[in-house]
Amino acid sequence: MSRQYDEQSADMRLVELQRSRLDLPERPRRWAQDPQAIEESFSGAARVDLETPELQEAVIFGTLHVSPSRSLIPGALVTVALVVENAGGAPASVLARLTLSLDAGYRPGTTTLDGREVPDVDEGSVALGAAGADLGAIAPGERRRLALMAKLGAAREPLRITGTLNAGGAATLGIAPLEVERSGVGAFAQAVAQHLAAPEPSAPTAPAAPAAPAAPAPTDEPPPYELEPEEELVYEAADAALASTPEVTWAPPVPEPPTPEPPASDPPVPEPPVPEPPVPEPPAPEPFAPAAAPHDAAPTSLLWNTIDVSTVRFLGRVLKDGSSLGLLGHFMVANGLIARFAPQGLGNGDSLGLGKFSAEQAGLLNRLMLQARMKRATSLEHYATPPPIDRLQQIDALQRIDATALEAALPSAQAGSLVLYATLGASDLAFLQRTASAEKTPPFVRNRQITAALLPRHARSAGGNVENVSSLLAAYAEASLAAITRFFVQLRLTPSLLPTAIRDEELERTASSLLAGFGEALQGEA
Repeated sequence: MSRQYDEQSADMRLVELQRSRLDLPERPRRWAQDPQAIEESFSGAARVDLETPELQEAVIFGTLHVSPSRSLIPGALVTVALVVENAGGAPASVLARLTLSLDAGYRPGTTTLDGREVPDVDEGSVALGAAGADLGAIAPGERRRLALMAKLGAAREPLRITGTLNAGGAATLGIAPLEVERSGVGAFAQAVAQHLAAPEPSAPTAPAAPAAPAAPAPTDEPPPYELEPEEELVYEAADAALASTPEVTWAPPVPEPPTPEPPASDPPVPEPPVPEPPVPEPPAPEPFAPAAAPHDAAPTSLLWNTIDVSTVRFLGRVLKDGSSLGLLGHFMVANGLIARFAPQGLGNGDSLGLGKFSAEQAGLLNRLMLQARMKRATSLEHYATPPPIDRLQQIDALQRIDATALEAALPSAQAGSLVLYATLGASDLAFLQRTASAEKTPPFVRNRQITAALLPRHARSAGGNVENVSSLLAAYAEASLAAITRFFVQLRLTPSLLPTAIRDEELERTASSLLAGFGEALQGEA
């Protein structure tokens, strides 16, 4: 032990000197450990080097990135990247999948893996598909970068990006979702409101005599419908989508010049009246025969589409408020379900142009929905484009597929999705051509007939045909055609009739059964 700690202090030594001068007894000593001695003498325990254990298995994790990460406005192009790294000790083959917000649309041909272009599939980017993009084998310490470009639509919610990894039996860490706030929504919504407040152009009319003062409006009339901010953005997006599409507008018939009366002469001898021939009415839409079954011997034309859980949820939201949308909601659902892609090996992407046709119709139907809610909807001719005669001719030019080649002509159903397809025989193709060329039928009705005729009637999963969903698809297609026929008959009696004013119980029943069947089939595939 060292000397007393307090005796080493100068102050304590002065205290002891004063005590000795005053003849006071010596203060008892208190022995304590010297901190300096402790620090100098302590050597500590022997150092033990712990080796970091090496991981024997692969450990895969990823991070999401977006550029630009701020000032996102409708119409902006953003680059979405998923960086995947192997932090383990063994290589692993990885599949990566990206999911974007519903308003973000993929820009074709922009998917890359480590800077190398990845070919698109018929539905778009392979990274957005149900199976995901194959990143190959990632060695320990190696990383991959999967990127694509997306164009933002009109929405107020943040841009949400999620990613999932599948490394077989190797361990994968969850990827934190990425949300990017929008900007400039207030100014954009204000511009939309000014656009909606502008009066619509009307056909010139002859000057009329001064009218009497209008009677005061009844006080019990409901107030006009006001668009919510989200609906304003959808309305503007529909107008932007239709900017490159010539709109078909109605023009009043030009009156024929009056026939000059003959000069006055002797009164003519009255002749017996000749009965006028009856004016022929435009024919009602002809009934559509269901497409031939896929196992018939006669070769048929084949079109297909895919559907997943997110699409089913969107269709369910469209039909949720059926009392206000009426038939219009079903027109929107049918437009989203139509078969639009050519068989495998006979086309690439939207080679037939039916995907573009569906996008044009979606913009027009959205515009009609919002105009009807604002009580500003006019003639249906304002919400119709010319029927796609040239695109239907491309279907007729496709190579016919028989039952033996059906498997190879359809894409493989990925996990969590269904492949919907329609087989069109010679009579079906003739019906489409006649419908598109029937000039006496309004273009709006003709486009609805074409859409219903292109509805898929068969469904396949990874395990084969899904008979329950196939029967529900066929029932919904037949109910859609019957509802359109009834709507056309009512439209001839009331030309100002809108589809939002009509409800069809049979169509609603079949639509509910179809969406339920979709949900059960996809839940079994998940």
